[in-house]
Amino acid sequence: MPNDERRDVFKLPDFVNKMVENKWFGDKSGQGFFKNRRCEWQKDFRTLNIKTMEYEPTNKKVKFPVLEGGKPIEI
Repeated sequence: MPNDERRDVFKLPDFVNKMVENKWFGDKSGQGFFKNRRCEWQKDFRTLNIKTMEYEPTNKKVKFPVLEGGKPIEI
């Protein structure tokens, strides 16, 4: 409803609208929040910067302290 006071709560962020406009739907379209290009000898994994709408190299590995704590445990 146009006069609903909570209408703005459901408004999509501008970057999502831009992604839809560019048809960046994810894996099946070849890109979305991530873009993975493969060459013969190298993978090129990039992450979308939602502020600039440009793909940037992802060189950092993500670490989760919860998982790191379990590594020394032998089963």
